Amino acid sequence: MSKASDYRVIVGIDFGTTYSGFAYSHKKPPNEIFTHTDWQEYAGRFKTPTVLLYDDDLKSVQSWGFSALAKRPKRKKVIDKKPVELFKLHLGKIANKPSLPNGLDYKKAITDYLHEFGKVVISKIKDCWPNIDFFTQVLLVFTVPAEFDDNAISIMRECIFKAGLLKNQLARNLKFITERMYILFIVT
Repeated sequence: MSKASDYRVIVGIDFGTTYSGFAYSHKKPPNEIFTHTDWQEYAGRFKTPTVLLYDDDLKSVQSWGFSALAKRPKRKKVIDKKPVELFKLHLGKIANKPSLPNGLDYKKAITDYLHEFGKVVISKIKDCWPNIDFFTQVLLVFTVPAEFDDNAISIMRECIFKAGLLKNQLARNLKFITERMYILFIVT
């Protein structure tokens, strides 16, 4: 069981409705905070689109982020698949949730996106600090809208676990912070 003193690296993740990004820092001085800006072939951007492009059966992700928006059919007869977007809105209590393709559950979309996004996070942390154990020495701090209830946060935790970012679903190295508090934290 991890204690706060066991964490060596903190990763702040903004899983957004339209764009997502992350920043990270090691506890050891000089306490610099780094913002990830290398998204596939789109370097220099703080965030990547929260978008997925699935295969025809909606079973596997063909591309995500910027790449999911850049896909174009090679022949005119090929049906242009539409990227899946705005799936995070299904966690909230809004009346008119955006439609998803038939057969695609919003939890699967969130999990799939966080899986792809998480590969970048894990790779970046291992590149910077090869001796860090991601599952015991990295604290993940996810932003959530202030209006998310306990059920939405529980679903987020489940999706984060299924995406491969936690050792187990009840892992203690995951914290949630409201987006309002995150902004106050960054500004001060």
